[in-house]
Amino acid sequence: MNLGIVIAVSDYGSTGNNLPGCYADGLAISKILQTDNKFDDVLYLSENTGSGTVKPELIKFINSHKDNEIHDVVFYFTGHGDFSGDEFYYLLSDYDKKRRKQTSLENTELDNLLKTLNPVNAIKIVDACHSGTPYIKDADAFDSYLKGTQGEFKKCYFMFSSQTEQYSYQDEKLSYFTKSIVESVQKHTSDLIRYKDVIDYVSDSFSETHSQTPFFIVQADFTESFCSVSETLRASLRTVLDSNITQPESKDRDGSGNDKSLLDLVREDSERYCTEEEAIALLSKFLDGFKDIPLEAELRDLYEVHVEEINEYSEIPSSFAIGKWLDTNEHDFFAQAYKEEVKVKTKVYKNLLKNIWERSTFDNLGIDDDDDNDYKYVTKVELRIRGFRSTIDIPVKLLKITSNSKFPNIKSASAFIVPIISKTEMRVFFSYCFYDQKDWNEKKIDGSVKWLTKIIDIKNERSHSDIRQEIMGDFSTFIYTPIAEKFNLIEVDSENDHDEGNA
Repeated sequence: MNLGIVIAVSDYGSTGNNLPGCYADGLAISKILQTDNKFDDVLYLSENTGSGTVKPELIKFINSHKDNEIHDVVFYFTGHGDFSGDEFYYLLSDYDKKRRKQTSLENTELDNLLKTLNPVNAIKIVDACHSGTPYIKDADAFDSYLKGTQGEFKKCYFMFSSQTEQYSYQDEKLSYFTKSIVESVQKHTSDLIRYKDVIDYVSDSFSETHSQTPFFIVQADFTESFCSVSETLRASLRTVLDSNITQPESKDRDGSGNDKSLLDLVREDSERYCTEEEAIALLSKFLDGFKDIPLEAELRDLYEVHVEEINEYSEIPSSFAIGKWLDTNEHDFFAQAYKEEVKVKTKVYKNLLKNIWERSTFDNLGIDDDDDNDYKYVTKVELRIRGFRSTIDIPVKLLKITSNSKFPNIKSASAFIVPIISKTEMRVFFSYCFYDQKDWNEKKIDGSVKWLTKIIDIKNERSHSDIRQEIMGDFSTFIYTPIAEKFNLIEVDSENDHDEGNA
């Protein structure tokens, strides 16, 4: 018996968070699973996708089949996703950060449900646009996390639409990742397509696109089939794909239905761009706005807030992480990683041939190469990232908002805000930290600084206000949570946002 589960969450309660393309994503994948006779039962949820509906329906579906012999179970999700701490969350329509576990589906919970079915093959396809702000070093952690979960199943194929520091892109029809999956089936020339065939097609589709890089984890032998490809299915998917066709980039329609000229399109798009003077003025106004946002009311009697504009890069804590982000991601921002030459002492073989061959080669040949006399030390010069620098002169390198405790039994805290800009966008790196007292007069940062990041249109001042409110709101939550836990005002959560790891 083979099962399919399709969850498509497009409604998140506000225009800014809604993902209209996810409805079409779910419809397309459900067509594949429901048209093919391979799948005996398919759970398809695309409306009423709050936690009060999705979780009970999913459990009901699993329970109805847990006594059957399951060969393949395909789980598909499209919507917002978030990797936080050591857990990935599939966010549902009523998602609330303060009730994360209640209003989302945890990947661990999903795995436990799927394990109840004891499937031969477990397939998870996740087309998740990032909701909230991923930590900028979480890509490696997320990859390791997923690889750790593959051992939960006999065989598995995990397909994710993007790395955690990237967005999964979509228009109002299909997302690019799901569209590629649909095309892989629709264009397949034989009457049977393997999961490996789907992976190959999607990989090739995104090979030249650096802004979104799907990744895959496989614990199988590549022989497993995804579905049969009939002419009926091809025609059905052709309809789905045709509905996603847009006007060529050189043309568009104006309000009267007339084609816009190339000049019109260029002129319209140019409105997004700023002059240097405009960009600096907007940046200054964005940062000044933080001075007018107080802490939450219940914290105001506990802290004195001081806002400091800093113009020295050396004052930015853990700036290496920002430099690494700039060095590893394609971008148009006027900033770059700052690197310094470092002398590194390296142990190498005296025999040049041994340096070419890997040690495993000698082990396989039964050659003992552990004699220290076979080695020598050489000094190499390497360029290593030490931080970052803006390539233009900006008025403020770091905005530091410090909440100084008025009482000795609660910690002081700071919010660090670092902006970089391009002609059209502003990227904000921000982080929160507590301080430990070294003595009565000196304090130091408690632990290491972990940066988060958001990107906004530089001319969209409404989004500037929203980001400021979000950053300061989260800062208040960051400060309040340990105090409330200390005085038993809230239950202790082992996955507090401020204790999720190092940057």
